[in-house]
Amino acid sequence: MTQNVGKTESYIRIGLGAVAAVAALSLVRSRLGKSLLGLAAFSGLQSGLTRHCAVKDLLARNNTTEPDKAPSKNSRLSKPSKSLKNSSDSAAFQVQNRAM
Repeated sequence: MTQNVGKTESYIRIGLGAVAAVAALSLVRSRLGKSLLGLAAFSGLQSGLTRHCAVKDLLARNNTTEPDKAPSKNSRLSKPSKSLKNSSDSAAFQVQNRAM
């Protein structure tokens, strides 16, 4: 699994997951409320501890500072090749990619 949750966001997810777990265990009395908060707690703790969020993976989002950890699956523009010699070639390359 690639990491797509940043360090600060990971701490926030762990904290909110712990708060949701405490609320589910002690504050909420209804079975539905406990189930929903328990699910939110599990999701927050799981994504915070593993630094991987399945929803962000589906949306191709990455909040890590290292860009090579989770490359975007839906990148529309490719990097220009090194064979381009002047800026007019580069501009033509960008126009061609925008048309795709």
